[in-house]
Amino acid sequence: THGKTTTAAWIAHLLCPWDVGFYVGARIRGRPRARWGGPWFVAEVDESDGVFLELFPEVAVLTNVDRDHLASYGSFVRLKAAFSAFLAKAVSAVVCADDPVSIEVSRGHKRTFTYGLSASADLSARDVRIRPDGTSFEVCLYGKRLGEAAIPAFGIHNVRNALAALAAAHVVGASPRDLLGKLPSFPLPARRLEVVAENGYVLVDDYAHHPREIAAGVAAVRARWPRRRVRVLFQPHRFSRTALLYRELGKALAGADYAVVTEVYPAFEAPIPGVSGELVYRAMRGHGGKGRFVARPDRAVEALLEASSPGDVMVCFGAGDVWRSFRRIPEML
Repeated sequence: THGKTTTAAWIAHLLCPWDVGFYVGARIRGRPRARWGGPWFVAEVDESDGVFLELFPEVAVLTNVDRDHLASYGSFVRLKAAFSAFLAKAVSAVVCADDPVSIEVSRGHKRTFTYGLSASADLSARDVRIRPDGTSFEVCLYGKRLGEAAIPAFGIHNVRNALAALAAAHVVGASPRDLLGKLPSFPLPARRLEVVAENGYVLVDDYAHHPREIAAGVAAVRARWPRRRVRVLFQPHRFSRTALLYRELGKALAGADYAVVTEVYPAFEAPIPGVSGELVYRAMRGHGGKGRFVARPDRAVEALLEASSPGDVMVCFGAGDVWRSFRRIPEML
């Protein structure tokens, strides 16, 4: 559900000496989003419309399973069943040991390799340290230390993404120990905690549109800039998702010091009566959060600036078009 683009890009990076093909769902600075090659093809796929069930992967990497796209499945039970069916078609499954639902849907698979921060994972990380230029940690295989790793990204979720990439490479025959030296040159997909500017303010742009993603993003920003206030601009994505998750979205946004919520980006959906970004804003206030509801993204950016001061970290979350207004901020200062 989350971390697909980063993980797919990093797997392709680790396997590039094998001239692999790949497809990822975001721009990657200085690299193509897709390339044909062999003997492996790394593909980012998701569960949104069920088409992933038509694939028969050699290796399936499952980062996590969350309550999303339920409009396509009708219930979380049916969504989990779809993931189980997907894994059953794979020769090998690489599964996050830190995500209970992923472990649940992978039960019964004969060739499962796990990764995560859990000491019980086959490939694990410990002693995680956030640094100005990224994150460092120790990597262990079956409990034995392999070596020190460093990635040019921050956030615990990105440590898991790095472990997922290493685990996938290990399953197809590469040596994780030999690959540790490639982690500092991991490519960074656009809008994945992308630092847009540091000019007194810090501007960070992120694609997050689900509660777990937003909570992970806020936590990562706080860990990277621990003494700065975090101001968030959020555009809810899809009416169906907002109707289902507005309470959880509000709770996640309450983790920021201040948040401005816009109207819902429809993404081709018809409006649902009574469902708007104001629901998210009210839920955030109910969890003790501070902020405003401003329907238009351009006006919301102005409201964010009014509530911010030099030294603050301003973060844009959303899968719609809110980033266009957010990235005008340097011109407005």
